[in-house]
Amino acid sequence: MITKTLEINWHDGQAVYSVDFSSDGERFATAGADASVRLWSIKRQADSTEATSLKQRTSTDLPVSIDFLSELKRHSSPVNVVRFSPKGDYLASAGDDACVILWRLSANKETTFGSEYSEYEKESWTATHMLYGHNKEIYDLDWSPCGQYFITASIDNTARVWSVAERTAIHVFADHTHYVQGVAWDPLGQYVATQSSDRSMAIYKYKKGTNGRLQFSNCSRRHNYLERGTTPHRLFHDENLVSFFRRLSFSPDGAFLITPAGIAKSNNIITNNSNNSNNGPTHSDEEIHHCSYIFPRNTILKHPIAFTGNHSKPSIAVRWCHQIYEHRPTKHIRPLFNLPYRLLYAVATQDSVYIYDTQQDQPICAISGMHYAPITDLTW
Repeated sequence: MITKTLEINWHDGQAVYSVDFSSDGERFATAGADASVRLWSIKRQADSTEATSLKQRTSTDLPVSIDFLSELKRHSSPVNVVRFSPKGDYLASAGDDACVILWRLSANKETTFGSEYSEYEKESWTATHMLYGHNKEIYDLDWSPCGQYFITASIDNTARVWSVAERTAIHVFADHTHYVQGVAWDPLGQYVATQSSDRSMAIYKYKKGTNGRLQFSNCSRRHNYLERGTTPHRLFHDENLVSFFRRLSFSPDGAFLITPAGIAKSNNIITNNSNNSNNGPTHSDEEIHHCSYIFPRNTILKHPIAFTGNHSKPSIAVRWCHQIYEHRPTKHIRPLFNLPYRLLYAVATQDSVYIYDTQQDQPICAISGMHYAPITDLTW
């Protein structure tokens, strides 16, 4: 087997904190410690490999071509998160300057002061909104399914919901007692979720009022303990976990929410999805497993039903693939969840990325040894 990788010095050698693909799959955006956002095109190469044997392929053959499109420089500090809106008409970025910037593709060339790459740019993006409300660094952002709202997470211990049309925050969640490091918006339009370094994950319901504005409930459920047996068990790592992010994620069909930074004791296991079937959990009361918790929709306000993991390092981010797949035709794998299709998701730990699907409890693959620093984000 020939393994091909493409390494790009995306942000002048500085850390990349976030990556996201547009819904059409033609662009992706990166953001990082150099206070910039960069946009790239990605195209599949003409597939002429069917008639070419492995021995005839060269090391320069890559399945995709990547090209630099634009550099966006309006932030004054590191950019921690970048996300395309569902339709791809907006790109949102936010970071240590506590500012959310909404960008749109422009027909007019805009020269950005301080940009070293303007002569190479093939697209121009304009900052249409610069939104302020948080008073400290913003760590995560997620769009509503309609693309008219988004939610942000900040180390000011709050999460805020913003209206694109109104250009302001329309709701503030202030139930956490420490940094809010992850937010997720339910694709079915019923919940938003927040995850904090106070060792909890909170679920909120919302609906559209008669005046058309979104109305959010008080916290519907705050998950911090697993009630199993006689002793409650903490679900998540405390604030000493060395990570900026705890990026949780809903599946594209809304059937599941997976939360990172989980810890599981062997004697409190619900369903163990171990990475190594030959090295399953023992039953020592003291043994702790790094994991991510799976909350199905029907018990999202009650408890998780399983964890995925038993990783060597804590998990920090989860992202789902938006493509839906058919079940693999095999008699040897019993579907882990009773779904008429198969979904894929990725879990990033501090040193590796694991790819899973909903048809089996073991990871499809594990990727490690490719990063110079801890992993911070995922995209699909």
